[in-house]
Amino acid sequence: MTDGVYNVRGASLLARLGKNGASLLLLCGEQVLFSSEQRGIAPLLEAVERMNDKDLSGATLVDRVIGKAGALLALHLGVSFVAAGVISRSGAEVFTRHDVPFYAQETVVRIEGRGAGPCPFESSVQAVDAPEDALRILQDVAKRLRSGGPPTA
Repeated sequence: MTDGVYNVRGASLLARLGKNGASLLLLCGEQVLFSSEQRGIAPLLEAVERMNDKDLSGATLVDRVIGKAGALLALHLGVSFVAAGVISRSGAEVFTRHDVPFYAQETVVRIEGRGAGPCPFESSVQAVDAPEDALRILQDVAKRLRSGGPPTA
């Protein structure tokens, strides 16, 4: 769901991401509400925690990589526009289904994990459509992985 205006805005936002050395920016207008240099879904989970109960309508999420897990978290945040360097098809489908405009430089079939195979966060929300359910599941997966356990129970 991109048009010329979103293409220019998205490309500009991704350039800003690169200049800042960040992997994720959450913006309201030009004001940075949250930024992170961490990789993976951790910064987005942290943004959700920090922005809890804040009205983010009109806010923009800029992220290097967004899959379905990230898209569902973006819906949970309530952002109005998303710019991504890479987006998965399932992430794009989430935004399209919920009428959230987005821009991506590249669309991929799936987000790969850091090891072999698909990302465990993506796999955990494959059959999930509700942002609230996704948040709970993704927090559980992150907790298990941090403690050295497998991504699934």
